[in-house]
Amino acid sequence: MPVEPFKELVLLDADQAAVEIWLPKLTGDYPRIFPWVKQLEQAVEEGARESSLALAGQRVGAWLLGRHHTPAAELGLDEAMQRIGVPALRELAEVDYSGGQLHIRNSPLCTEEGRSSCQFFCGYLEGLIGPVVASLGLSIFPVCCCSCGANECVLTLMD
Repeated sequence: MPVEPFKELVLLDADQAAVEIWLPKLTGDYPRIFPWVKQLEQAVEEGARESSLALAGQRVGAWLLGRHHTPAAELGLDEAMQRIGVPALRELAEVDYSGGQLHIRNSPLCTEEGRSSCQFFCGYLEGLIGPVVASLGLSIFPVCCCSCGANECVLTLMD
């Protein structure tokens, strides 16, 4: 079998039109959203996949925050995760949070080998807890993913 040459992926901005099309399905069927997220992922160009997943996550997280919480008080990162982030995420997946790290076990999104979809969870948390975290510098990034051979997906959160 011939080996395919390496092709560098050109990263693109989020496909906002695709996210807008899928957003009513994501919010309308919440928390059973992962089939819709996977379809969105397939509907966009490869270079726009991660940015589109992050945008969709942000929009769903912001929608959920507005639906269930009044972002009146500013919280520290850990308190925001314990009070808002972790309970919301547990509707979607098996998660644990401690020490600034979110562990997602058996991620329903990161199933294809070498194709991480953790950006959806990063965006989701940005939309969900970003507006209530007292610090203006919330950063969320994946450090390992089960689609790349790890036992679980792990996101690091910093403010």
